[in-house]
Amino acid sequence: MHICFAILCAIASLAPTSGEGHALETQVPAPSAPLAFLENRGQVPGEAAFVGRLPGVVVRAEPSALALQVEAQGNPKEGVLVRLEFEGA
Repeated sequence: MHICFAILCAIASLAPTSGEGHALETQVPAPSAPLAFLENRGQVPGEAAFVGRLPGVVVRAEPSALALQVEAQGNPKEGVLVRLEFEGA
């Protein structure tokens, strides 16, 4: 799980471009506390069984995937969503 999270953080730190060709600022801050997951009881819509939060980041553990949603700096409505899907899960 730690390796998956490290990979997701590395991918999310890349600056993707929006439709207009402007780079989005997507930096994942170093967590001040370990990431803790809580059972999803409706806090987050969708298939997520467990949800973890860091400043500007939501991590979702889904039945067949791990998703990392990173907000763009200064604009929480934009950002990056990275999903690692596990075949056969």
